[in-house]
Amino acid sequence: MFNEPVKGIITDFEQFLNLLKFLGDDVLFKLKCDNESVIFCSKEGKVILISDEKPISEIEFKKKLTRWILSGSKNISFTIVPALEEFPEGFPIEKQKLVKIIEAAKYLRQIPEVFNIKISVPENTPEKIKAFANQKISKKMLINSSSISLIDLCILEQEGLIEIEKIGVINKIVPVLAGISMVIILISVLFALLPYNKKMVTLITMENLTNTLNAKRITGYKIPEKLNARDGYLNYIYYENGKLISPGMDRKIGTEDDIIYNLPEPNSPLFAIP
Repeated sequence: MFNEPVKGIITDFEQFLNLLKFLGDDVLFKLKCDNESVIFCSKEGKVILISDEKPISEIEFKKKLTRWILSGSKNISFTIVPALEEFPEGFPIEKQKLVKIIEAAKYLRQIPEVFNIKISVPENTPEKIKAFANQKISKKMLINSSSISLIDLCILEQEGLIEIEKIGVINKIVPVLAGISMVIILISVLFALLPYNKKMVTLITMENLTNTLNAKRITGYKIPEKLNARDGYLNYIYYENGKLISPGMDRKIGTEDDIIYNLPEPNSPLFAIP
């Protein structure tokens, strides 16, 4: 194909794709980004990847390619050497699969910094991807993962197996609102199970007035008929001849729903002078 090495600069990964598709077998292709490089050794429809003079696996290549793209580096060059003399040992990858990886890598920059994975086709989605579904995930976390790459997500999304959803303000507020709604529901259920809660509040309020009112009775202090205290129905509580009276639900004194609380006599053991 070539009589001597061919060198050039890649300004975008579309050019990289075109080169991969164009290259035949028995070719050594070196891609360099800054101080890192990957050598592609192509033969019989398979490719061995070499970096730092050692073969690298598919996931290692995906990780390296991800770092290159997300770094925004424009200093990417290539060298093509014809007539590969010896096909090295390594981890062979189908050439078409390699092209698929490069094509998916174009979408890396579209993945948000924080996102959620929604599984669309569970039966065809790898278990290791399912383990990350429906939870808050950071792009940085997957960049540092040893088993999953962001390119894997790009491939699966392009195949329609998953959806990558950005987590925004609404997504953060929804759990909070759900929690508040649950509290409101629990309170409502509690009140529904306690039909006499207003009466209970009234009796507790009356009990809390006991010491203060009996102290006034002992000292001869005149107690007003209408007290500065309200019952569970928001009515004023009334005092009459050693009794506290709540008008009850109908808000009228002297009716059947009045709540009456007898104050203990000043000499009662239940009473203590404050």
